[in-house]
Amino acid sequence: MRFHHKGLLDVEKGKLVTAFPTWSTEYQIEFDIIVTDNAGMTDNYINVFHVSNISSNDGDGSKIPGAWLNKDFFRFCCGNNDCVTLNGVKDKYKLNTLYHFKITQELEGEKVMFKARHVDSQLYFTENPSPKEYENVKLYVSDPWSDSFASHGTFSNLEITDLSLYTLAVVSEGK
Repeated sequence: MRFHHKGLLDVEKGKLVTAFPTWSTEYQIEFDIIVTDNAGMTDNYINVFHVSNISSNDGDGSKIPGAWLNKDFFRFCCGNNDCVTLNGVKDKYKLNTLYHFKITQELEGEKVMFKARHVDSQLYFTENPSPKEYENVKLYVSDPWSDSFASHGTFSNLEITDLSLYTLAVVSEGK
């Protein structure tokens, strides 16, 4: 599994960008986002991107992963449906500021860890105690179930990598 879109992505509600036959338990997603306008936003979250293998906003396989934001904070969800709100290093996100995020889920020792980072700062991490592989997975920018990020800023340079393939390649080269 690998997806790369350099430059701006056209964000709109329900926009299906691509599909993956399988989704690994270990992955990395990087992207850039600038929130230019949060007027009209509330405490309710709007969707930036959403990876899912079911046709609803909730349930197993619905957020593997996804990114949302509200008038103040970013929020990321991983495959076990746990969602985390990133309150920034100290404060709310800032308008007209470029944020480069890296979201990973990977094996560390005997645990699979879900992490969300801004640039090189680790903002959040948690164990995903029940990581799963999924089939017939769709990437939405943004999903059909939530209000869309479309009129609130820019979303660009989306790169998705299956880390289990990378790990296998590194192990194979080391033999």
